Amino acid sequence: MFLDYSKLEFDLYGRPEVPVLALQTLGGKTICTIPSVFDIKLNIKFSEPSEISFKVASKLDGSQPNPFYHAVTGHKLIYTKQYGVFVIMNPTTISDGISDIKEVTGYSLEKTLDSKQFFMEEGTFNFWNPASAQDTVLGRVLELAKGWTAGYVSPKLIGRYRTFDTNEERLLSFMYNTAPEKFRCVFVFDPYAMSINVYDIDEDRPTLPIYLDFENLLQEINVVEMSDELATAIRPFGADDLDIREVNPIGTNWLYDLSYFISNGDIESALAHKWNAWKRSILNKQTLYKGLIGLRASTTGRLLVAQSTLADLENELKDLTNQQSITIQALAMETTTEGKAVQQKLLDEINGKITIKKAEILEKNKEIETIKESLDATVPHSYNGQIQAIIDELALGNYFTEDEQNILSPYFIEQDITESTFIATSVSSDTSGSSQPFQNGTIKIEGASILEVDFTTAFKKRMFTIAGGTFSLANGANTRGDIIRGTLEI
Repeated sequence: MFLDYSKLEFDLYGRPEVPVLALQTLGGKTICTIPSVFDIKLNIKFSEPSEISFKVASKLDGSQPNPFYHAVTGHKLIYTKQYGVFVIMNPTTISDGISDIKEVTGYSLEKTLDSKQFFMEEGTFNFWNPASAQDTVLGRVLELAKGWTAGYVSPKLIGRYRTFDTNEERLLSFMYNTAPEKFRCVFVFDPYAMSINVYDIDEDRPTLPIYLDFENLLQEINVVEMSDELATAIRPFGADDLDIREVNPIGTNWLYDLSYFISNGDIESALAHKWNAWKRSILNKQTLYKGLIGLRASTTGRLLVAQSTLADLENELKDLTNQQSITIQALAMETTTEGKAVQQKLLDEINGKITIKKAEILEKNKEIETIKESLDATVPHSYNGQIQAIIDELALGNYFTEDEQNILSPYFIEQDITESTFIATSVSSDTSGSSQPFQNGTIKIEGASILEVDFTTAFKKRMFTIAGGTFSLANGANTRGDIIRGTLEI
């Protein structure tokens, strides 16, 4: 639960004022300010339901009946001015035969969402897109969480996709358990603004000027180093053994980080400098490598399309050859001069089409050979050739000598990490439906991460990789949609 602690009220002695508890219906209608309340306790939590507990006496000043005692029941709200809004659950009445005391426990307002059932079918979903909230994960949550709105959402979560198996559970459980695990995020509820805020777990937040030391609150500090949780060589996997080998400039599925041992001085200075230089080289090559991977992917797509087109051309040539054979037979069987002239004219037309078709096939074969050459790893200037050159340059076994590798080896603490929500997608080369040229219109892209790699010198191209965001086309028939990823060559 999100609270503004700057609004808390204190008495003359610097102690927090005891909150006034207002009893409300679930619809927010105020019933009363609860009298004869005592023993108020609050347990405020950030990313899970907060709690309030208190007791209510059945009599005022021990004699007069409390007129609102029986109104304090489950599924009513407790409204406080600064400490949040709570929903009462399972109040307990204790009686000694003379008077009654009701022990009340309440949970922060988001607890009401625990009564909603949330369903996700199997598929891949975007967490949030403020421009097109429909069918995003947070959009689906808001469809059930009536009255709540989207508050702050970390920019890193916009356009973040994850894959789900068919899942059905309570809405609050999904928000506090399933979604944080899938998207690495934290849900925080503002009961006053009725907003749902979502933070990326790795997002840096502003530091509060609150300092604890031995001169104010601290008496003793125990710090335990979690040595068994340290990993310096990580091998990440997704679903179906998906790995990062194809996008890792060092050509393996490993990610390394020896900063812990270097900062401790465990690795000699010269080797530490060489290690850091290697890491910088990887970062410097990352953009180029990513661009080459994008060019290879788009070129592979062009190759599939060209091969498919070639297959169609060859089938068309076979049809024309069959027509040629039939026409030749018809010409041989024709007995009249007029009939022979008709068949000869038809044969000439077919022969012309065959000549054109063979020329098209020849050109298409040349195009395919050119594309294949640009993908041939044995050709140094090809995409795969340059990709391999980067891998050869940065490979751990090539950059460091055998003696240096032996020194570094004990510091490689290996750990596999598997996240099944990361999946490999396949693209079909088959096309269906109709297509039409896009002319005299505009293409608008919003909220996307766009990276440019300039290949003007090497390939006379500029490559743009696009991830996340939305696109819209305006050319008479307006079209819009979400972007998962894409490449653009100019």
